[in-house]
Amino acid sequence: MIPAILLDNDLLAAAPVAMFRADADGFFVDANARWNALIGDGWIPAIHPDDRELWKAAVAEKQRDIDLRFRIVRPDGAIRVVHVRASAFAAGWIGVADDVTERQQISHQLRTPLTSIRGALGLLASGAMGELNDDARELVRIAERNCIRLIDEVAG
Repeated sequence: MIPAILLDNDLLAAAPVAMFRADADGFFVDANARWNALIGDGWIPAIHPDDRELWKAAVAEKQRDIDLRFRIVRPDGAIRVVHVRASAFAAGWIGVADDVTERQQISHQLRTPLTSIRGALGLLASGAMGELNDDARELVRIAERNCIRLIDEVAG
């Protein structure tokens, strides 16, 4: 396991998120226990081979802040989706990672029916299914706006 020696060990041990530090080239330096539980040993090797270029490109661009989602391959072979947020500092990067696999799956499961509902409401609002009285048209427009907001929220 990677030693949890990043900055203040007490702070890291108590942190409710996976935290890590990487050098200026984006290579892993150390992390807390939650990181070890999520990712395991290492960093670049844990990133899914098809997604490694995302991390490498972000580091190479010398962005001040990185906000990425990509897949990792856990030691047991399971593929998970992580959301990594990192900020540059003098000696490299410090960041956090969240496993968003289930959230992403739920988001996808909700977007499909919501998109269908939005389409149906759009047809009603346009009059394609027949003319609506003013009150009904206003209710459909409100429902359509709320559906769009919900789709955006789920996708966010």
